[in-house]
Amino acid sequence: MTRKTVEKKHVIAPLISGFLCLLLIGCETDQQRSARVLFDGINFRTKAKSESKDRMSFAVTVPKPDRNLQAALAAGSFEATTYCVQNFGTSDLEWFNVPDVDDAALQYKGSRLLLTGRCVLW
Repeated sequence: MTRKTVEKKHVIAPLISGFLCLLLIGCETDQQRSARVLFDGINFRTKAKSESKDRMSFAVTVPKPDRNLQAALAAGSFEATTYCVQNFGTSDLEWFNVPDVDDAALQYKGSRLLLTGRCVLW
């Protein structure tokens, strides 16, 4: 082998590896997109976390609820149910800040919709 042949192999192999990595990253992104749950065609980036030392109490925030308030409420309710199922194996909830009240009674944390409740065990 000549020196030029060896140099070409050292250049081509990393390029091919990089291209394959980009393909795999693209596939993962498509899988993540297909796993999203849309509410009235909107993907809300909801977040649930325990509200205190008592992990059964939770707070869910829903950003940009003004895009579609009813869809945002459904997304928040879904996130709360997911939180309780993943952490306690139950889908039973007791709402403190109920998602099915009048729009004027809803609570906000800045521009994010805030829903609070507690997971209920039997």
